[in-house]
Amino acid sequence: MLTTTLGTWQIAGNTCTATLAIDRPRSINISLEWSHEPGPTEIEHLDVTLPDIIESALEAVEQFAAICESLLGLVADGHICPIAIRNGQFVYAATEAGASSGDSSPSAG
Repeated sequence: MLTTTLGTWQIAGNTCTATLAIDRPRSINISLEWSHEPGPTEIEHLDVTLPDIIESALEAVEQFAAICESLLGLVADGHICPIAIRNGQFVYAATEAGASSGDSSPSAG
């Protein structure tokens, strides 16, 4: 599972930290953690902050997609190849072509 903090927002005097968790291919979750139990005021004001939280989540997902696209490009170009499966995901290693072009050591993807 991939997890990243999206940011922290002050909502009606309460601190709210949003976290994105991606459990490929099962779920994508945004969770909210509050400095103290939110009341009706925070809940009402959260609606105004939700677009910022969702925008931060979209940016994080786009960054993740760019990383995955880079990995797929390295596979397509013959620089790395999947060598195993760990936790339901491919593990990659440099091919001879990748090693001779100066690519770094194997990475999990």
